[in-house]
Amino acid sequence: MIKKNASDIAKIVPDYSGGEAYIVNEEELTRIKERSALSGLPGNMEIKRALEDKFINGPPGAMVVYMDINGFKPYNDNYGFIKGDKVIKELAGCFASSVKGFAGHIGGDDFAAVIEDTSFDSLMAAVIPFFEKKLEEFYDSLDYERKCIITFDRSRRRSRYPLMGLTVVGFGKIRDFKTADSVGEFAAELKGAAKLKSEKYMGNSIVFKYAGSSLTPLEDIICDEKIPLQIRRGAVEALGEGGDFSYGGILVKILGEDIEMLLKKSALYALGRLGLKETAPDVAKFLRHTSAHLRMRSSEALGEMGLPQYAESVAALLDDKNYFVRKAAVLALGKLADSAWCGLLKNKLNDGGANYRRVSDEAFISLAMLGDKDTLESLPVFINNDTVGMDLRVRALRIMRELENYPGGALVLKNMEMKSSVIKAECLEAVADLLRRGALKLDEEKEEALFSLVSDKSAGVRRALAFFCGESAGKFSVTALNTLIKDVSPEVRGSAVSALGKFPGRGEDILTFFDDVSSFVRFSAVKALVETDMPDYILSRAVEKLRLLLKDPSHEVAEAASKTILSIIRRKKEII
Repeated sequence: MIKKNASDIAKIVPDYSGGEAYIVNEEELTRIKERSALSGLPGNMEIKRALEDKFINGPPGAMVVYMDINGFKPYNDNYGFIKGDKVIKELAGCFASSVKGFAGHIGGDDFAAVIEDTSFDSLMAAVIPFFEKKLEEFYDSLDYERKCIITFDRSRRRSRYPLMGLTVVGFGKIRDFKTADSVGEFAAELKGAAKLKSEKYMGNSIVFKYAGSSLTPLEDIICDEKIPLQIRRGAVEALGEGGDFSYGGILVKILGEDIEMLLKKSALYALGRLGLKETAPDVAKFLRHTSAHLRMRSSEALGEMGLPQYAESVAALLDDKNYFVRKAAVLALGKLADSAWCGLLKNKLNDGGANYRRVSDEAFISLAMLGDKDTLESLPVFINNDTVGMDLRVRALRIMRELENYPGGALVLKNMEMKSSVIKAECLEAVADLLRRGALKLDEEKEEALFSLVSDKSAGVRRALAFFCGESAGKFSVTALNTLIKDVSPEVRGSAVSALGKFPGRGEDILTFFDDVSSFVRFSAVKALVETDMPDYILSRAVEKLRLLLKDPSHEVAEAASKTILSIIRRKKEII
């Protein structure tokens, strides 16, 4: 034991306010300090030492276990950090008591252990059933029964998040690990592979005990011919959609392997989705490949990367014998942001041949992306042309929505009798955006022309109309919203109630929707109330109704009610 005065102890333990004390030794005190305050388990420094001493330099049968919680972030976001901390503490307690060896808490919802490989199965048999049983305690009864959390973002789009589960991976000395960092990197990659390859162990929990190979875990999956090609392609393309740049090296490696052509096609797609500019030289090699599939995907990928120096190489494919390659090359030129190619693209507007082999529509979109003035002025006509593919018309609408000032926007409203409900809805949202930015003004006659859409058979159109009314705020909008708030579709009613919040004097109307049978409508009403001004006689009633909603069976509604009450009180205090 070592006797230390207060100043010496304060150097090791911040904010120490005691006097002299005896400590075992400074190293032990530092270890105590490094332990997780939440779980009480050793933290990263001790985990690193354990990986070096007990795994890298440990016995042949040593195994690393890496564990995290699937779906923890949406749970923490929706239920709050107090309940989130409870989940971590409960899991940490079970994990620590079940591990026969070293157990540590990396941070957040990540844990690590070093054990004997013979105890892995018994560890899983203890931890996973424990966690699955605890879910009923962690979740509200409604979320637990429907097996998911349902949330809404600012645009009122609904998202579903499954109940939490564990992902646990284990591996032994399958390669010559030199450092603790290399072990950690491998564990993180193995976790990604587990979610692609492993079947559910129980509930939403995944267990992957890796036997090892000369490849990385993900490459092992991709190159495993026993796994159907469709699944391997799905795994490769998922890497691109996942947005994790660390997989770029694996994707480039696939391009250089003697492997199925369709896997290379998927790798090119994934690199394009990631937009990894440093991989462009590897991607560009496929522009001259004998396979049309690979020429097409390489053109698309380079377009997504947006590097003008590859425009000339892509332009060489505008006359490719394969229609899909020509189509990809034309659209890629628009994304490469090089206006020098506008002349060549305009030639493609008059592309000859059969209609189904022309690339004139794609050339039009590329010219619009490059900011060609004549093309931009023709956007409404292009959008309302039923012979143009739906995906291109939607692209055109989105280009128009991004323009700072577009006087042609009003033309969209003159052609709302088109057959496609998707285009109608996109048109309404496009015009609403233009109104919000002040890039478009509507007279009463044009507004009234849209009134018939309140009875459109598509709920998507009626929902977009509600959004439009909130931005327009004209005389017509009030009349339309009075109809839409009675709509049979909860999504339409909710969107209409949200729009009511932008009109003065509608607070009392909004309160009536606090009792709606749909949780989405109740949620929308609570959020709308924040935006409207209310006199005192309504304010008191609003807070009382909000107080009752604190016990709403929907967690989203209850949380929104809590935030709205506090917002009203703060605003009232500022006025006083």
